[in-house]
Amino acid sequence: MKVMFANDIDSGQQNNIKFAVGAKKRRYSLNNFFFAFFGGGMLSSDRFLKWFPFLIYLVFLGMLYITNTFIAEDMSAEIVKTKELIQVYHYEYSANASRIVELSKRTSLGERLAPKGIADSEESVRIFVNDYFDDIIGKE
Repeated sequence: MKVMFANDIDSGQQNNIKFAVGAKKRRYSLNNFFFAFFGGGMLSSDRFLKWFPFLIYLVFLGMLYITNTFIAEDMSAEIVKTKELIQVYHYEYSANASRIVELSKRTSLGERLAPKGIADSEESVRIFVNDYFDDIIGKE
């Protein structure tokens, strides 16, 4: 039987040995976890009482997260409805503004006032200028 020292083993063999030992440790630790968890080692009353406030805190955070999600969805739906309503009001505003412009034209006013006996004047519109305030303000 040949005795091998660490210096005699090449790096490829060292990696294979480390990998095999690591896999064995992982498998053992995973099995150990399941045995401890389901065997009662981790769910003992002492540990449960020790971790109970933390578990309540986690449940509270989960409920807070769910509530916040619902509130955000409701707010998002309300924002979408408001945007649609604003768009409808914008269309109404545009339609009413164009209607007011059309009705306030001189020919349109003359046509509407003719049955009431008010005739369209032939004179142009006069502009009155008051120079009183220009002297006070300093405009020329």
